[in-house]
Amino acid sequence: MSKLSDIDADEAELSKYFVLDEENSRPFAPQFKLNPDKVQIPRGTDANVRSAAALNGANWFARMNRRGKFFNKLRGGYSGPVIVSEGDSWFQYPLLLKDTIDWLMDDYAILSLGAAGDLLQRMADKQEYLGALREYNADILLLSGGGNDLVAGGALASYLEKYDPALKPGDYLLPSFQALLDGALEQYERMFNQVRQSFPHVSILCHGYDYPVPNSDKWLGKPMEKRGIKDKALQKAIAATMMDRFNRRMRRLAKAMPHVTYIDCREVVGDHRWHDGLHPTTDGFKDVAKKFKSEIKKLANARSLPVNLVSGPFGGPAQKSAGRDEATIAGGPAKGYSLHLGLNLVDPAHYDGWDGALNACEADAHAMEALAARQGFDTKTLLTRQATRAAVVAEIEAIADKCEPGDMFLFTVSAHGGRIPDFNQDEDHDGDEKMDETICLYDFQLADDELYMLWTRFEAGVRILVVPDTCHSGSMVRAGPAMPPSLFGQAIPQPIRRHVRAMPNAVADRVWRANEDAYRKASDSYSALKESVLMHPLSSPVRASVLNLGACKDEQYAQDGQNHGAFTGALLEVWQGGAFNGDYRSFRDAIDAVINSPDQTPQLFERLVRSPNFVGDIPFTLNPVRKVRPQPAVLSAGFETAFSDDEGEENDSIPDSEVQALFDRKNTNLRSRSATAALLWSDYSEFDAFIKGLGLRYFSTDEFLVLGGAHNSPGSPCAGKNAYPPRDLWNNIAETAKVLDTFRHLVGKAIVITNAYRTAAYNACLPDTAATSRHVVFNALDFKVENMAAPEAAMALRVLRDREGLFVGGIGRYNSFTHVDTRGSNATWPSSFKATPLP
Repeated sequence: MSKLSDIDADEAELSKYFVLDEENSRPFAPQFKLNPDKVQIPRGTDANVRSAAALNGANWFARMNRRGKFFNKLRGGYSGPVIVSEGDSWFQYPLLLKDTIDWLMDDYAILSLGAAGDLLQRMADKQEYLGALREYNADILLLSGGGNDLVAGGALASYLEKYDPALKPGDYLLPSFQALLDGALEQYERMFNQVRQSFPHVSILCHGYDYPVPNSDKWLGKPMEKRGIKDKALQKAIAATMMDRFNRRMRRLAKAMPHVTYIDCREVVGDHRWHDGLHPTTDGFKDVAKKFKSEIKKLANARSLPVNLVSGPFGGPAQKSAGRDEATIAGGPAKGYSLHLGLNLVDPAHYDGWDGALNACEADAHAMEALAARQGFDTKTLLTRQATRAAVVAEIEAIADKCEPGDMFLFTVSAHGGRIPDFNQDEDHDGDEKMDETICLYDFQLADDELYMLWTRFEAGVRILVVPDTCHSGSMVRAGPAMPPSLFGQAIPQPIRRHVRAMPNAVADRVWRANEDAYRKASDSYSALKESVLMHPLSSPVRASVLNLGACKDEQYAQDGQNHGAFTGALLEVWQGGAFNGDYRSFRDAIDAVINSPDQTPQLFERLVRSPNFVGDIPFTLNPVRKVRPQPAVLSAGFETAFSDDEGEENDSIPDSEVQALFDRKNTNLRSRSATAALLWSDYSEFDAFIKGLGLRYFSTDEFLVLGGAHNSPGSPCAGKNAYPPRDLWNNIAETAKVLDTFRHLVGKAIVITNAYRTAAYNACLPDTAATSRHVVFNALDFKVENMAAPEAAMALRVLRDREGLFVGGIGRYNSFTHVDTRGSNATWPSSFKATPLP
């Protein structure tokens, strides 16, 4: 035990005192027990306690030993990149093996957060690496994970076909194995985006696994044997197929992220350097580390980043940043290209005598070009007679050839929108009338199908933002389903057609009939696949990430104006010359609030968003910057536990009289203000700015500072135990607040928030409340809807979540209020509510 107290001791000295505990080990989570040949196992009543203490000491030693090496490196005048590592047992195999990070620490200062058996979702949820990157101003993040997902946590047999001599190796993997890969890659993408958004200068190195050799181990060999797959060569071939699929997916994902480098470790370990079914030997890990070292050298040489330590034992973040240009972007800065179309007229020769005169389209194009130029885009504008079909297609194709992963293409259009028959029969909607939406260019209409096929020319990792100020533009990248005639029992009004950017139906009919051969010929270049196939991420030929911010719904009309179109004018007003700092969803919401018309509702069409998902970026931003945006829920210091699926009874509403007073204020358009919070809470002004930055339409800052009924009840055992939310949890409420704001807009009734943040002590004081409530991390809201029963409100929210995809999170149905959170996975309670079918 004395050796374990010396964190400077060599792990090799301790390895002989421990052996692998095969019975209690999990995949990528080896467990150890004392070696009876080297250690006198304690006997007596306290034997188990003393043995456990020794094992816990060994785990503590492994972590502290690495931390000590990290700080010793920095104290010694280290001048290389500061690195953070997070991962599974390929990065942290304690005591018995010298793993990848052990080898790399010989040369580099690495703060190791890895833990054997760490799951990707746990890593992404805890976000320890974000704190470490910030605290130590690190340059590189090393990530390892997914192996446990590939072997299904030891349940691989459930994902394999039974032995059949007619099957090839890949045939043994059931479709459910694809879901395992999807889950793993989803968490990787989540972590990649987290780092990109918070630390644009940080480069990420990740890896795939080598081909393991099943050897009757309980993770690969035995599950295969359980399915009758006993031939060793076949087992090895199946395992190789698993690893190939994982590596291919990792490579594609990393290629779409300029700040991420994927390291292929296949054929590095070989067949004869495996410690067990999943882990290389020390020599095998050494060669894996060499591949990482090669990439680290490339990054260090590209940046030439000395670490200047000025004071203290290892310096502070500000001191370590002295040698870095804070404008550094991992993978290099993104390039931006933009094309702006503005057509005040069309050619009557093609449009059967109709010139489609408009006022403000050219002005819109000039304004959007100026916006793009200020954001760093290389711009091009085509006005009226310049905007022919040949010229527009040629410009887009030329830009596609120039764009590389990480770059961005901005395409803005101010013109008439039109429709032509669906000649290639790809539409899955529109009832009996199959139509393609179009942009009315000067000499020809550009169909949404043709535009869609142009997107296929762009590489994976390229961001495409389409901003059409035209009629029928809600999903101009591809046509979307028609809007239902009513919503929540309210008829949707027919649009007003004065001064609209739409070709009249009679003209549209004459135009396509007069030019039918030309449009049929143009449609020959479109894909004949159904839209539902083209849109599906697994079958779509579009590799780029495409987002459409349109002026109106597909069945609505975009209004023209004297200076700008209604949509472009509102967009410029909200943008405020670049002062807007929300994301694309709040940008759309704010534009909608400025237009303030039921006849024109801007739309954000996200079905073609791939990697990178840039919906959370500040609009028109080429390179990621820190911003106010929703983040996955993070835990406050010292709060580390798994959350319950439901929230318990949660009986902590404010009095009905107070609720009614708040409804009355809302109905007279008075905002709630709390003199107590504004005067006594030092963070109030910053929290106020944070909430205002979310672009909410119906809720004010103070509504999120409700402290609960029991807190304000004299004589209650919980009186005075709640507090305002700590700064590090503010981002957790952003997405939930936006969900509730959207719900308020759709139901058309006032909503009062009755419960928001709870301290852990206050939450524990409340009777029959879940100890791990989402309120404790400021990710949940309880609310009441005026003149709507709580169960009815909960069901309406379920419809929007489960049928319309409004959000992912929890919904709790209670008799007098409704709970909502955005935990990242769906939860529904009570069980009777969960079992109730959607209407």
